[in-house]
Amino acid sequence: MKWALLFTILFCGIFNPINSYADFYKKNKSCILFKDPTYAISRSKTCNPTTPWDQLPDKIQRKLKKMQYTYNDSNQYIVDFKNHFNNKLTNDQRNNLLALFAKLDHEGLWSKIQTITWIGSSGSIYFRPKMSEVYFKSLLSRKGYGDWWRASKGIYWGVRSRFRGPQLHFKKYNMNSPSYEVHIDLNNPGDPKNGGKTNAIEELHTAYKHLIVDKNHRDKSHKPCALHVNLCIDNIPVYWVFE
Repeated sequence: MKWALLFTILFCGIFNPINSYADFYKKNKSCILFKDPTYAISRSKTCNPTTPWDQLPDKIQRKLKKMQYTYNDSNQYIVDFKNHFNNKLTNDQRNNLLALFAKLDHEGLWSKIQTITWIGSSGSIYFRPKMSEVYFKSLLSRKGYGDWWRASKGIYWGVRSRFRGPQLHFKKYNMNSPSYEVHIDLNNPGDPKNGGKTNAIEELHTAYKHLIVDKNHRDKSHKPCALHVNLCIDNIPVYWVFE
């Protein structure tokens, strides 16, 4: 039984080879993770600028600064986010935020968020939407999110993307809380993105991998390096900053 479990863990890819900054830097020496020219380094920016914020293109800086931020899900707002980004967040938190920004922006959902209330380091943030709960749920439903594969298990509400691969999973733990969580699952079980459909039996392998890797070993398997590389493979432009 133990050998079978070990084989499953290895087969599911918990020990992601791209899980350290050293490996990541060797594979991406130029700060750029994607070929989109709008994300290119401007004004001779290098991998060693004065601050992490200065590494970001103006386009991303503007979108990040438009967002409201609070300290640890409180009502105390962060006035100077640039300073907070440079001096208060860890580099894992910075790159985690950039991964979520890239995915949410790609899905047309970044603009629907009013306030980010907490920033994690393994693929998750907490936020408050601009709209009511009813309208926000309706928006996600129209975009193909639903209570697939026990997305709301043990909580007030939860939905995940119907597609496989690195996808978003939204949760609301308490009916009376104004905040939601959203995180990236690298092994979301679902339909292929080419428009085809699969049944539960066909998705079972990915669902099991999701349980082992995404849920039970998230801290190890969803480091910023893994998030960024998987999003890039999925053709989502994403930016990385160095300390």
